[in-house]
Amino acid sequence: MKKLIIIFSSALLILCSAAYPQADYDRHEFSIGLGGGLSGINYSPSTGVNGSQKNGLGGLVALGYHYFFTPNWAIGTGIDLAFYNGQFELDNVRNRYMTNDYVPTQFRFTSEVSSFEEKQKAMLLQIPIMAQYQSNSLFYAAAGLKFGLPLSGKFDSEGTFKNSGFYSHENYEYDNEPWMGFTSSGKSVNGELDFNLAVLAAIEAGVKLRVTDNIALYTGVYLDYGVNNIRKDEPTVHFVDYKGAQRDISVNSPLMSLYEFDGSKNAFTDKIAPLGVGIKVRLAFGAGRSVSSGTGAPATRPDRTQQPTRETPQQEAARREAAEEAARRAAEEEAAKRAAEEAAAREQALEEARRTNVAYNNARDVIQRPTDGYDLNESILDVRQGRELDEKIALLRVYPNIRVNIVGHTCDIGTDEVNQRVGMERAERARAYLIANGIEENRIVRLSTRLDRDPLVPNTSEENRKINRRVQLVIIE
Repeated sequence: MKKLIIIFSSALLILCSAAYPQADYDRHEFSIGLGGGLSGINYSPSTGVNGSQKNGLGGLVALGYHYFFTPNWAIGTGIDLAFYNGQFELDNVRNRYMTNDYVPTQFRFTSEVSSFEEKQKAMLLQIPIMAQYQSNSLFYAAAGLKFGLPLSGKFDSEGTFKNSGFYSHENYEYDNEPWMGFTSSGKSVNGELDFNLAVLAAIEAGVKLRVTDNIALYTGVYLDYGVNNIRKDEPTVHFVDYKGAQRDISVNSPLMSLYEFDGSKNAFTDKIAPLGVGIKVRLAFGAGRSVSSGTGAPATRPDRTQQPTRETPQQEAARREAAEEAARRAAEEEAAKRAAEEAAAREQALEEARRTNVAYNNARDVIQRPTDGYDLNESILDVRQGRELDEKIALLRVYPNIRVNIVGHTCDIGTDEVNQRVGMERAERARAYLIANGIEENRIVRLSTRLDRDPLVPNTSEENRKINRRVQLVIIE
């Protein structure tokens, strides 16, 4: 089972790395992360056991990889090194069963355990396979499975044990013979815990903040819940086990042993599973960053419906060259067609403005109308924003004496340093768009940014923040 999980995860990484190599955004994201909180070996004491279980503090160190099929959806895997801690407390537990001493002679062994406390630790190498969704704003959520390979398991316990042996042929119970193991004393024990592969249902949710163009910070909460029993086998050894040959007792972990009283055998707990819940922080590199500001045609995939069984290197090179040439021509034709359509639309708008004698004051209002709707920390113009600037350009051509300042605005998210850079980038891209579409450079007098100091509406929702993230042309009187 462990080999299958490793092979599947490796194949998933290779497939994601090879698929869809070209896009207008990075498809690959690598991350490092830390998590911490309540993280224990979870179980419940069986009915009749006078004891309690507590989960301790733990956490994980994570290396992750996500492949984004779209800007919003991704599949992820990686490696988590997870640490779990637990505690089991017992009091007034009585064991009584028949066994043999060193002779051997059969007798009835009794052990009364009080003030028993055991601390348990486990370390798992977890391989996650999870689907992730991120919105266009800040929210992200992920869900899936984690497969935990046990690396280590340990326990440390101590308690008071009152042991005695009843010999029926003597009709006498020995309770103060230390050389036989029959005594009342405290005892400290440590040992190993042997676990099976763990399968955990995993969810995670929080916010994703972009630090730079290709670095993002995830901050959220996570829950890893074990769904299978990681105890390898049903326990057969006694909790307090009399060693006749050594004339002593051994104490085993309640997780891996049973208690017996006059032939009735019961495990201390039925199901053992890891449980982790807490806060997780990830620093991610790559995904979601735009790698092209143009609006050219997307890369075309090769047609794999018909492939020759074998081709020479020359044939392969010729086929690739022909495919690239066809794609280039198609892109050029599409770009020319779109440019002609946009030019016709602008000329039509200009002619309509002239024909209807649009008043100068109305033209001023349109030119100074904000162009908003930017995503957080983004300055690239989308189709709608480009169309709004086209409308302003048409009016600037009608009134060639108008000169403008361009001001970039941001919302209240982010530091002043980041907002200063983003606001200026928005103004600079708008200026470049105007000049590329025929507006003389000397008509654009000044570029500036007001950061988040001049909001149009209160920054109380993502919808309002998109209104405040804008570019505005201000006419110079």
